[in-house]
Amino acid sequence: MDFATLIALAVALAATGFASHVWGGAGGGLSPALAAVLLVIGGSFSALLVHFSLPALAALPRHLRRTLRERPEVAAMQRVAGLAGLAERARRSGVLSLAEEAGRIEDGFFRRCVEMVVDGGHADEIGRVMGRELSLAEADPRQATRMLRWAAAYAALFGAFGTLLALPGVPGAALATADRGAAVSAFWPLLCGAALVPTLLAAAGRVAESTGAEAVLRALTVEGIVGIAGGEHPAVLRRRLAAFAAPGAVNAGGEVADMERWRQRRGGGS
Repeated sequence: MDFATLIALAVALAATGFASHVWGGAGGGLSPALAAVLLVIGGSFSALLVHFSLPALAALPRHLRRTLRERPEVAAMQRVAGLAGLAERARRSGVLSLAEEAGRIEDGFFRRCVEMVVDGGHADEIGRVMGRELSLAEADPRQATRMLRWAAAYAALFGAFGTLLALPGVPGAALATADRGAAVSAFWPLLCGAALVPTLLAAAGRVAESTGAEAVLRALTVEGIVGIAGGEHPAVLRRRLAAFAAPGAVNAGGEVADMERWRQRRGGGS
């Protein structure tokens, strides 16, 4: 049994024990709502620890922060303009002149693409290598999307489990006389789970959309760098790359339109 699983079991047992203690009437005035929140969140987190690896969970906040970046269409148009500028400089002064520009590029993927051109990489080789890197890079955020969807499922399950755990602690007289304060306390876990499910699903959808936008940005980067390495005219390159920045480049599922065909053409298909 690995360390993450041990942590998960400890968290799940602690959350369940604390909730049972509060709902059993020995909580010393602690709120049943607090017990419900701790049970649902703690239980869902422990289930994720068993389901996914600890490094994958640690990377989740990074993927959530990515969703707060600027609008993807703005970033794509800026990348098109930057690639067209590099193409003009390469056409005017040669590809070796791009070495200085590469040092100023913050995006690691973009910088590696430019460095391959400076190092004399052939257009087809650059497209194949960076296309494969793009395909591999997409696996991590897709796992984050799956993780959030599973978290929503676990929140619903622990919400139902918590309600079953709390119901025996509610006096029968409270249910019979419609004592809302006492009766509703048993349903706090269910309410907590019901609130978390749409929130987590919305976050999963946002991460999926962000992943698709990132794939668009990297795909147009590869296309632009391949064009620069092949000596394509800057004006022609700009018009061709504009298709990647079009509103329909990412579909409703967060996938680049016809991305599988693009991967196969660039050697990144599985």
